[in-house]
Amino acid sequence: MVVAGVLPSAWLAHSPQTKQLTIGGLDVWNKPGAYGVPVDSVVLAEAGPGAISALDFTIDDPGSLVVLAEGQEVIFTDLVSGLPLFRGYLQDWAYLPAFGTGRSIEVKCIGIEALLDWLIIPSLDTPLPGAGTGSIGSLVQTLCSMAIGIGVPLQWGSADAGGFSRYDFPVAALAFCPLTGATLHRKGVTLRAAVGAALGVIGYPRAASLTIDFYGNVRLWAASLLVPDDYDTALTVSTAGPVRAEYLRHETDATAVPHQVIVAGDISYGPYTDGTGIPGPTGVINDSAIVTPAAARDAATQYLAEMAASIRAEFRLESYTNPGTLTAQQRPGTPLVVTDAQVGAAAFATYIASIEKTFTDAGEDWTVGYGGHPASATRKLRQLTRDVLS
Repeated sequence: MVVAGVLPSAWLAHSPQTKQLTIGGLDVWNKPGAYGVPVDSVVLAEAGPGAISALDFTIDDPGSLVVLAEGQEVIFTDLVSGLPLFRGYLQDWAYLPAFGTGRSIEVKCIGIEALLDWLIIPSLDTPLPGAGTGSIGSLVQTLCSMAIGIGVPLQWGSADAGGFSRYDFPVAALAFCPLTGATLHRKGVTLRAAVGAALGVIGYPRAASLTIDFYGNVRLWAASLLVPDDYDTALTVSTAGPVRAEYLRHETDATAVPHQVIVAGDISYGPYTDGTGIPGPTGVINDSAIVTPAAARDAATQYLAEMAASIRAEFRLESYTNPGTLTAQQRPGTPLVVTDAQVGAAAFATYIASIEKTFTDAGEDWTVGYGGHPASATRKLRQLTRDVLS
């Protein structure tokens, strides 16, 4: 029998219950007299397209009642708004003796976006949609239908006619564009890699944002264009308020930026420059499929744009509450405007790249990243580890 006197007060006070945290269907957030999660132990790293979210927390389990197992799905929900805060899978857990004869359990979870790297297309040797025009959204849905995985549910809904992504139309149609009818020859590629290869073959002129949201839907939208309908509640931070950024770091990263490039296609093309005259390394593009000067110029232009100096920044919002609803949320991908003359940001317009959230009884503390993920050896190591383990 669990003795009430040794129960942690940190989770006995979860009243009324505003969150739900289930592992394999069991709500571990707060079961009075049995187990619970101290709110200040929860760290949620919500990632944008191209990255993978993570959730860490501790379960206080005085009666040793909670049993964890490999492969269990983890869902974290805000019961007030009804919004999912996280969906993913149990990745690592550790038992620590505590509460006399009980224990604490330190839990680490990987976000559902990892499915893009776990799901495999065994053979991608099929012509893409033929000459004329077609919907990129439909193409991505076709690739999703070809992916295989063990026990993994995956949803990809129909696209909104307007080209926008949202919770009920997760795969955006994007613009109808020319499709070459070219054939992709790939064996055993991840779903993420297959989508990237397909967009490269058809020459889609913009970067596409591909991820899986916490509803379990594949999400596709055009980067810096057609922001998802339910992510478009812009966040504006300014020294003038009302929302002020704490601990703002606004960094320009111009490390080893190439300002000219040579294209190694059927022959050598270039060099092509960005016209700045700034010294730096010379890039090389190796692609035997490039056989014309026009194609080489297009490839060089895209390369130089992608490799240009970039902004990498973050700031903190304390006791902040996401003002969103089901149809209007602030997530990675949401428009962001930053004004702070001290760091040279004058109405700097961009998009949220990541949000790390910690929780208190008073609300949420956010660390918001924009422009790109802050340099982090730990993040890189975790990403590489996940890729190997997957």
